Amino acid sequence: MMGLATLWVAQLAGGQPLAPPATPQPVPAPLTLISTAAPLEGPRIQFAAREHDFGEIQAGTTLKHTFVYTNTGQATLEILQVRPSCGCTTAGEWEKRVAPGATGTIPIQFNSANFSGPIHKTVSVVSNDPRENNVVLQVKAKVWVPLEVTPRTLMFQYDSEMPTEETRTIRIVSNLKEPLKLEEPKSSHRAFRRSSGR
Repeated sequence: MMGLATLWVAQLAGGQPLAPPATPQPVPAPLTLISTAAPLEGPRIQFAAREHDFGEIQAGTTLKHTFVYTNTGQATLEILQVRPSCGCTTAGEWEKRVAPGATGTIPIQFNSANFSGPIHKTVSVVSNDPRENNVVLQVKAKVWVPLEVTPRTLMFQYDSEMPTEETRTIRIVSNLKEPLKLEEPKSSHRAFRRSSGR
């Protein structure tokens, strides 16, 4: 009697053996994932953007920006504190309590006086969000100053009985496109005179 193994290698007309039939593999059952985590509860703060760049600005300009946030949680969101990083940045009135699904705003104002070059300031927002109760907002700008004068103030010790040849130097950098013309320095005090070496 011809066995199954003999049938699997039976010759075709072209002389090539037949491969043994493939053994069918069982198809795995689809996996069902069951989450054991509880649904998110409580308030949740979500900002439309946490950073704002004012770009290039002129020194002395007061800038304003309003950060917008949404309570994506299931309970009332409470904004407990808004703390700017320095006195040049202040926060206006903001919504203290925001219902689920509602939005709130935090207005920020930055005074660029006495600044030059790139600046970076932060504002901390403290809330009752149990997952993120301290969000740090950022404002950036590049402050353009027409004239950079360093130092802005000079101090001299004056004694009429002990005159000195004390000198001080002020560094002036012009960021203007056109040339800067300086006039002869003048003083209303008799103790000062222009240095002959300058």
